[in-house]
Parts: sequence; C-alpha cells; structure tokens
Amino acid sequence: PAQAAAKYQAELEKVYGGKVLEPGRPLFDVVMLGLGDNGHTASLFPRQPVLEERKLWVSTCVPDDAPHTRLTLTYPAIHSSRHVVFMLAGAGKREAFARVRAGDPAEPASHITTEGDLTWLMDTAAAGQ
Repeated sequence: PAQAAAKYQAELEKVYGGKVLEPGRPLFDVVMLGLGDNGHTASLFPRQPVLEERKLWVSTCVPDDAPHTRLTLTYPAIHSSRHVVFMLAGAGKREAFARVRAGDPAEPASHITTEGDLTWLMDTAAAGQ
C-alpha cells in the first residue's frame, strides 16, 4: 500500500507539474466526497495517523473495523481544489452530518477545507432539521 500511495502521488505530481501545492493553483477542479456514518470521508477515518498528514498528497489508512489498508487523498490534496462537493443520501447520514455541521473536531469530515467552494448536496432524509 505505501508503494501504491507513492506511485499515485508521483502521478499527481506529474499532472500538477510540481511537488509542492501552491495556493491559487489547485491540484483538482472538483473533488466529490461522501460521508460515512462515523464521520469519515475519502478514507480519512477517525483516530488514524493520516489525519495529521500535512505534506503527502496520498497516504494509507487502516480503518478501525476494516481488515485491509486503504489509500486516501490527504487534507492538503483535497484542500487544493476549486470545488469540493459532498453528496449524501438517506437518513443514515443524518447524525454524522449534524456532527460535521456543528464542527465536531472528532469527525474527519469536519476538517475538510478547499481553496474554492465547498458544497453539500443531500436529500431531505440526510439533511434532517
């Protein structure tokens, strides 16, 4: 997984034309994200070391309840976007969305930022009150 993450990052660096993300020069036009019941997004799960990553664009993560390692974009890579769009559906997302909306620091999705616009698209079941 670590080698795969490094290869993925190398490909992104080629497309970007550099190894350092520059403010005002986004890596992505649009990043589309979901929201897990536990507040995770991408593969940024609660209590994982990847949440502290500030240099790598791609890293690994092993969620608490998963038997395998995942690759994920990191906060800096997601931040380097013109638009970040969350898409949620269903009542099962309501509680996690409420915690993220309140800015709960324990929820990884609460820490998503972008150089551009952050948009939430959801059905009424997920939105709640």
